[in-house]
Amino acid sequence: MVMTVLTARVDKKLWENLREIYNEKTLEVPNEIHSSYLVQNTDENDNWQIVTIWKTEEALQAMRSSGETPTGIQVFKAVNASPELTVFDIVENALIIK
Repeated sequence: MVMTVLTARVDKKLWENLREIYNEKTLEVPNEIHSSYLVQNTDENDNWQIVTIWKTEEALQAMRSSGETPTGIQVFKAVNASPELTVFDIVENALIIK
C-alpha cells in the first residue's frame, strides 16, 4: 500500500467549507483507495491534511498519469489553499480493534 499526504494552510473562516467540500467529494471513493482522512493539526489549527491510503502503487500512478486533477487537490483549491504532496510507502501496518 501507498499513502499520500496533501498538506495545506486553510483560513479559519473556510474550515467549515473545507469539511463540507471534503465530505461531498468523498461520498464515493474509487475502489483503488483503501481509505481517506481529513485531519487538522492540533498545534497549528490552520494546518490541514488529506491522508489517503491507496491499495497499490500502480493505482496511485494510474491516477497521477490520468491527467485528471486529484480530488484532494480539488478540495483544497476550493478553499483557496495550495496543497503540497508527500508520498509514503507503507512498509508495515497493524490493525488494532478494541
